[in-house]
Amino acid sequence: WFEERFEKVDTPWTLEPGGLIDLGDQSLLVPDFTLRNGDRVAHVDIVGFWRKGYLRQRLADTPDNVILAVSKRLVGDTVALPGTIQRQIVSFAEIISVPAVLERAEKVAI
Repeated sequence: WFEERFEKVDTPWTLEPGGLIDLGDQSLLVPDFTLRNGDRVAHVDIVGFWRKGYLRQRLADTPDNVILAVSKRLVGDTVALPGTIQRQIVSFAEIISVPAVLERAEKVAI
């Protein structure tokens, strides 16, 4: 559904399926989507059930140009996340906001 809503937004960013990202040390990441705007690239990975510790570790292992779309409904604990990791996070209840993802992409794309 994110793809359908994305197609309706007027933006210079294009959306394509995510590709393999080599993180080194035999670790890989396959984000759900890749956003491109000219030479700039950002990735979007949708995170389901999570706990705060998992999300912190996930961000520590994730490149800076990856946006994590994090479900508010599938949170494993209720402690608020620190603002320092909010740069790469878009939280959602049921629908991932395309404008919010594009706003983050402008900040994190390389």
